[in-house]
Amino acid sequence: MKIHAPKTVASELPLLELSNATTEAEAMAALRILDQFEGLMAGVTHFSGRPPWECHPQDELLYVLDGSVEVTLWHETDPETSIVSAGAMCVVPKGVWHRQISRPAARLLFITGILRFPTMKDRCSHLRRWHLIRYSSNNINLFSQSANRSILLPVVR
Repeated sequence: MKIHAPKTVASELPLLELSNATTEAEAMAALRILDQFEGLMAGVTHFSGRPPWECHPQDELLYVLDGSVEVTLWHETDPETSIVSAGAMCVVPKGVWHRQISRPAARLLFITGILRFPTMKDRCSHLRRWHLIRYSSNNINLFSQSANRSILLPVVR
């Protein structure tokens, strides 16, 4: 059995101030994968700003360690937005495009699938940015179609 201290790990991460100029090194420094189990990964991040839209093949649990986030789920016809504050959590249903905007900065624990998700480009072409998650035992590859670039994040064991 492994024991993890997500709040401690997250408190040691530098703040990632998201923008169009965010570098791979900045993104990697502000995210740690704590563990993988049953096709899921658990990790923490520390960020401010507006991340790109994302979508996962499995439900995603978001637990706010510090700060608060505005979580928006993009349904077929309109968005659903809620504020999630420190000590609270939400579950994003699988296959739903979403993003979390920090208010003003936040540290999150996330648990999400590590399986590759088929493209939803045609269904979600109205979304400006999105990324697919690809993984190996050592790295997670995030791809932004709108920026036409990918970043490689290390898996921390």
